[in-house]
Amino acid sequence: MTYILIIWTASEKELLAFHQRFNQFHPTINLTLNKSYSHINFLAITIYIKNGTIQTSIYQKPTGHPAYLWWDSFHPHHIKKSIVFSWICSNLDYRNKHIHSLQKTFVNQEYNPHVIDHQIHRATQILRDTLLEYKEKTEHNRLPIVVTYN
Repeated sequence: MTYILIIWTASEKELLAFHQRFNQFHPTINLTLNKSYSHINFLAITIYIKNGTIQTSIYQKPTGHPAYLWWDSFHPHHIKKSIVFSWICSNLDYRNKHIHSLQKTFVNQEYNPHVIDHQIHRATQILRDTLLEYKEKTEHNRLPIVVTYN
């Protein structure tokens, strides 16, 4: 299953024609069309336009249940600690509203409350504009060790 988000700038008539042609391409490939002039829910975010700019907020299906890695899973700790940094929310009021539900979910999944509070504090101290800046990637000259296991 692949998810594709298309922001369409041509006419609605052209969109419907594109959708119809796309779905005739191959019998096992089907593009579902969800269209809106105001907002769209895509994966775990709501995308909407406000004051001429694209904005985002957290989205959860009404029947959905938030599920994150359990603290005692075998994933590296830095992965579990970084979950709070992955939320895509451009509006601070929405972000702050969702932080409370995130804290409850983490507590239910056996995260240490001090770790939760610390990571949320760290995430909320970073300005959004800083996160949107391009950052040069450092090249790591590491030699991977590949071992076969039988």
